Amino acid sequence: LSDSLAEFTTIFGLFLAALVGMIGSGGAALGHQWGWAAGLLAFGCANSVLLQNYSRLHLPHVRRRLEQRLKELSQQKDALLK
Repeated sequence: LSDSLAEFTTIFGLFLAALVGMIGSGGAALGHQWGWAAGLLAFGCANSVLLQNYSRLHLPHVRRRLEQRLKELSQQKDALLK
């Protein structure tokens, strides 16, 4: 349960940061604050790239899940070979 919650909060945080960056960029551009617009757009793009590549990130809870799955598969292989 804690791994699921950690994964949800990470994904939601990346999504929220990407959304705020994109919307904030539009707002800053409307206010003719081009430096802020560029910075917020870059922030939003960076977070959207992290969100798209989330499955490839090596986060602790993702690693634990992969190690657990690998252990299960190894046990299944051993059971089949007996």
